[in-house]
Amino acid sequence: MNDNFSEGVAYRFEALHNFRDLGGLRAADGKNIRRGLLFRSDSFHEASAADVRLLLHGVGLTCIIDLRAEREVAGEGTNPLIPSTVSRRHFPIDGGAGGAIESAPPGGVLVARYLEYLRDHAPSLIGAVRAIAEVVPAPTAVHCRVGKDRTGVVIALILASVGVAMEDIAADYALTAGAMVKILARLRASSTYAANVGLLPAEVYGCEAGTMVSFLRELEQQHGGATMWLLDNGLPESSLAALRAHLIESTEEAA
Repeated sequence: MNDNFSEGVAYRFEALHNFRDLGGLRAADGKNIRRGLLFRSDSFHEASAADVRLLLHGVGLTCIIDLRAEREVAGEGTNPLIPSTVSRRHFPIDGGAGGAIESAPPGGVLVARYLEYLRDHAPSLIGAVRAIAEVVPAPTAVHCRVGKDRTGVVIALILASVGVAMEDIAADYALTAGAMVKILARLRASSTYAANVGLLPAEVYGCEAGTMVSFLRELEQQHGGATMWLLDNGLPESSLAALRAHLIESTEEAA
């Protein structure tokens, strides 16, 4: 089993290895992100019946934001155990080998890939952030396959736009490292992902805080930061306001 901690309670999953609550991170004005609202995860398609019960009755999950590409969903599917009362919003982002992976120098592959997401998949990134702003008053989880790269970029955009410090975003990103052995074993056993595991450089499966720091610095230098990138690519001001209103503790909660 996998222990995932939120609000002092261990969520013990059988087949989810990278599920966690973003609550507790320090945001704007010294207030924290509210617990129990925004989660990140690896893909739910392999979640067991016990895992689904925990998601429904322990987490209270009401919405899933799925970032997997169309071919991934076709190959692996969704989880039939998750009832239709949990809405699923799909914003596909290609997670396979991109031009950035093929051309970037060693040590810069992931940062280049994340910047490539911004360039090539802005509609899905904006769609995902906008959907989260609409639904996050209720517990919402974002996932791709591993919950590291595409999920990491969406979560970083959201956290940075509500005032979470770069170092704290990077520290959360790096927590995925503890799940990678189990996740890689799953990928190697999957007909959908096994070929990529064998072809892509090992760096692609790393998860170091410095990678996210470098990405966020490039985002700042090239686009003026997360908030400017989101607004420049079509996210309404009202969505940013909703994220801040729903995710950040009130003065009374912070006291």
